[in-house]
Amino acid sequence: MPVSILRSARAVSEARRLAPDAAVQLVHAIDIPLTFRQALLRAGTSQGEMERYRADRTARAQEELAAFRRDTPGAGALPVRFLDGEPGAALVRFSKRGRIDLLALGSHGRGAVAQTLLGSVARRVLAGAACDVLVITRRQ
Repeated sequence: MPVSILRSARAVSEARRLAPDAAVQLVHAIDIPLTFRQALLRAGTSQGEMERYRADRTARAQEELAAFRRDTPGAGALPVRFLDGEPGAALVRFSKRGRIDLLALGSHGRGAVAQTLLGSVARRVLAGAACDVLVITRRQ
């Protein structure tokens, strides 16, 4: 049962509560949007600099993950997997590749009525995942 990290402490807690004997892992997608990559390339950014930028993004995500694991009860010993690409699409692909029973993710819907809207990642995962999806919204 993968759990998308960083805004998902409640998702970890709920996943563990709902399926205490399940194999839970933390999953995080690292994305450099295509339009941003294209802008960097047009500005003369070398492939080596692009790779360093990706490595820096990965290092920051790993630091955030370390803090998340330290501060979230029950998350410290969970295995971690990093995915490449836009988070919604990456999680959908991930759900189709493995033996995944449930994806649990936190949502922070944006907009004027944020408490009633799901974020774009949650909407994409709900629409395309090959397994059940548990979306945990922020408490008001």
